[in-house]
Amino acid sequence: MKSTGSNQSNAKHRYNAVGLLMLERAHQQQHKRPHRARERRYRQRQRNGEMVVSVVINAARLDAVARIRKLTEAQCADKHAIADAIAAMIDQIEF
Repeated sequence: MKSTGSNQSNAKHRYNAVGLLMLERAHQQQHKRPHRARERRYRQRQRNGEMVVSVVINAARLDAVARIRKLTEAQCADKHAIADAIAAMIDQIEF
């Protein structure tokens, strides 16, 4: 009977090792994908003549953007919505 318990124990350890290996591979793939996706987006922006910039905006200017573009409170907390609003304002300027 000890051999049966031992076999069950070995099977349990093999399962755990396989599970850990699968988790490790999944972890590695998750970290590779964002990097490649980020590079693809970067190259696509370059081809389109676009670039990403950071803009520091104070509360008064954020209020002005929110008022002009009629942003909701939730949109004011969303940096992508703010960026879209600023880009839309710039697009309206005639050069």
